[in-house]
Amino acid sequence: MEDVCNDDDLDVSEEAEQDLQDWAMEPFLEIFEKLEPCSNQQQMTLQDYLSPETYRYQVYGQDGKLQPFLDYNVPPSQISDGIFVDQSKLSSQWHSFRPKDIKIECPSMVESLSQFPRKVSAAGTVYHFKPVYSGNQPAALREIDIYRKLDDILPCDEIRVPALHAVVRDESGSVLIGLLLSWIECGTENLECILMSEMPLSSSLREKWRMQITTTVTKLHEAGIVWGDAKAANILIDSKDNAWIIDFGGGFTEGWVEKSQMDTIEGDLTALVIIEELLQPEKTQKKRALEESDGTQATKKPFEVRVDAVDC
Repeated sequence: MEDVCNDDDLDVSEEAEQDLQDWAMEPFLEIFEKLEPCSNQQQMTLQDYLSPETYRYQVYGQDGKLQPFLDYNVPPSQISDGIFVDQSKLSSQWHSFRPKDIKIECPSMVESLSQFPRKVSAAGTVYHFKPVYSGNQPAALREIDIYRKLDDILPCDEIRVPALHAVVRDESGSVLIGLLLSWIECGTENLECILMSEMPLSSSLREKWRMQITTTVTKLHEAGIVWGDAKAANILIDSKDNAWIIDFGGGFTEGWVEKSQMDTIEGDLTALVIIEELLQPEKTQKKRALEESDGTQATKKPFEVRVDAVDC
């Protein structure tokens, strides 16, 4: 049976869609040209990103042409999604900031508004901003609870986990919209990316990471803390080649932990065995060779499906 839509049809469809977009955008070009260009001298805040100045237009057909008209009935823009958290669930050691007090650390203003802000600063300290979503409230509450427990044992050289330093609330102060964690200088690299790349890794470096990861997980378990969504993608490697465990929202990822072991010490240990095996040079090379031979990519199992605790 032939496909209903072949590649040629798809190309024509995409080209037609692009032509339609260009046609609809054309009357706005003159408006865009009159807008003042962004100044890189102005540092944007989290408030600027979450609630930017917004103009809404409607387009009408007039004399056979599209004509944009500014719609003045723009509803007030809402701040970011978030959750209501009782103050008793938060640590007294955590500071609280409003979005307007948090600066986005980005080379240019254009980039700071076009990319989701991760690197931010507040009161002169650089942090990692992790948003909190109402649709994943159980994961957020689990993470907050674990960071409260970590407050009692951090800082600790043997536990390589970014600390939670502050929370971000909306302007009313009633909704928690994000967490400010220790900034780990690692670019976009995590252990999964590194192991699946062609990057040469010495045996001593692999052993260093294995020891750091194993020791951290062991110490967490001794403190009554379960990692949860344990996998290589939730391990950051910083600029000094140190491994950091992240993400305490719970859940499980197929290929790493079985659903029956979700958010248990047994689940953590199951994933830890896989991580230790991947840190053996011959295991990584064998896995890559098998993937290349059957045409699969490095993002296949065990690096595949994430299932959050809220979905289970």
